[in-house]
Amino acid sequence: SQDKKLKDISTDLKSNLHDLSQQCFTFKDRVNQFVNAHKRNRKTLQHHMQLVELLEIPQLVDSCARNGFHEEALELANFVNGLE
Repeated sequence: SQDKKLKDISTDLKSNLHDLSQQCFTFKDRVNQFVNAHKRNRKTLQHHMQLVELLEIPQLVDSCARNGFHEEALELANFVNGLE
């Protein structure tokens, strides 16, 4: 009968809407993960040169010490100790 068809359609629609809602929440969570990862990557990229300079300090200290620039090597070492 017509009522049964409408009831079946309504039941199917509710089920499909529930599934769609779950998929939307899953999609939203995945998008948030990508957005957060992008923000971290962007922040890292913004500080790239500073990070590179910090990573070069040990090599610079070694080079200063080997070439007799002991005062400069100590200043760099003190600078690094101040970062902690």
